[in-house]
Amino acid sequence: AKGYIFRIAAQGPQLITFGAGEAGAAGGQRAMSSREELKMMEQIKMMEEKERQKRRREEKNALKEQRKKMARAPWIGRMQDELPECITFRPTEEEFNGDPMEYIKSISHLAAPFGACKIIPPDSFRPECVPNLRSVQTKLQSLLHRVDDFECGGVAFQTSHRMGAKGYSVGEYQKIGEKRFKDLFGDLEHEPPLRLIEQEFWHTMSTSQAFSVQYGSDVEGTACIDSFGPWDLRSIASKSLLGLLDNHIAGVTAPMMYVGMLFAHFCWHYEDNALYSINYNHGGSPKVWYVSPAEHIEGLEATVQHAFRNHPDRYHPMMCDAAKLLMRKTVMCSPSVLMASGVPVYRAVQREREFIVTMPRGYHSGFNSGNHVGEAVNFALSCWVPYGFLSMQRYRTTGSMSCLDMERMICRAASLCSEEPTAALLRQGKRVRGSDTESISLLAKGLSLLMTWQERLVAWAGSKGYEVRGMPPSSSEAALDRQLCGCCNHICHMVYLQVEGNTNENRRMCAEHGEYLGEGRREVLVRY
Repeated sequence: AKGYIFRIAAQGPQLITFGAGEAGAAGGQRAMSSREELKMMEQIKMMEEKERQKRRREEKNALKEQRKKMARAPWIGRMQDELPECITFRPTEEEFNGDPMEYIKSISHLAAPFGACKIIPPDSFRPECVPNLRSVQTKLQSLLHRVDDFECGGVAFQTSHRMGAKGYSVGEYQKIGEKRFKDLFGDLEHEPPLRLIEQEFWHTMSTSQAFSVQYGSDVEGTACIDSFGPWDLRSIASKSLLGLLDNHIAGVTAPMMYVGMLFAHFCWHYEDNALYSINYNHGGSPKVWYVSPAEHIEGLEATVQHAFRNHPDRYHPMMCDAAKLLMRKTVMCSPSVLMASGVPVYRAVQREREFIVTMPRGYHSGFNSGNHVGEAVNFALSCWVPYGFLSMQRYRTTGSMSCLDMERMICRAASLCSEEPTAALLRQGKRVRGSDTESISLLAKGLSLLMTWQERLVAWAGSKGYEVRGMPPSSSEAALDRQLCGCCNHICHMVYLQVEGNTNENRRMCAEHGEYLGEGRREVLVRY
């Protein structure tokens, strides 16, 4: 039999094995039972793991100290000096206490060339922040792939967003954020200037080998209470054209909260369906935004795609198309790279009690300069309608599913006109379910096109001898009553095609993709 001795040496735990003859020399220790042996081995493994973790922490701290001592790249300071500020509005008490949709509509033409605007409320607007969050479920942000070989100076990188292993209370999360801030900037009597924090963000993103941060983004909930008055984000969407829809879509028709810490960031994107968005800073450190106008969207997308031309996965379908690459909201690119390609970028610093409103198709990104509690929701004005139609076609081209059912919105708008009580209110210039006469007239043009298209489709079906019948409700998403095209994911609210006798909802197509149904006699199903 073999015996075992466990000893702690200077270099760590060791397990010494000796033969039967050595057992007597070692003091006549008897052989351990297998249970004791396993227990001892587990202890050794635990101690070895603790040692490995300690070494990793020491290496990580050494890298941090080394990065702190590194000289800051000159392009960061140049970029800060060259970045123009976004337009800012300061409404009067009378303007602010009126209809927020009317106020935003009145300034949209001024904000559109910037891609977004900042709205600073009057001093009397001091609502209380009461988050209704049980916990903050975080996402772990880390750098996946970085490009920093730009002649103009700058950096572009992809960020992964993995769900965290646990949720935190707001207080617990902010304690983690405070420690993170202290580790980088030390015990300071006063918070460092925002310019320095911005420099450190881009320096970290361009040099760190193991960056990660927990971000409580897209958390369902609200911190708005009745004291917000007409600017209560819980009611903003319903005051707009989104009031035509009864669907609860978190982050679109219902607010979402964003609980962030130092260097938690959001990548370049514009809103789902090219909607407007409104973001409010409930409290904490400023959030730095970078925004670009819709008229330069092609230039921005082309620049980002070119930046990743040497990406290891550049031939992947999701990497070949710049639109798909940015739709995933995982790409960050320093403004210096975009501006060098002729794409205008503006900076907006959102402090406590301030709103940021992004325009349709206005790309935006940014980061938190410390602990931050924000909230956002989407809305739609009459001038959004053309962008809505454009987004519908974009989704069909990329095979992505739209958040909004545009065909349903058009039909709902038409029903308002057909009901005399609501039609009378519209004629008086009043808003009904977020709609006014201007938006109704724009949507009516879409209805005219849809009706003509459906009439031609029905006529074509008749010429082929295909059956035309009523559409049954969708069983897979009964609450939304959505039937998706099996090819492009378009929401077929008014009409779709299928093979006679088909019961598979994935084998239903929009008129453009009826050829993919395969063999069999077609039938056309219509809602109206």
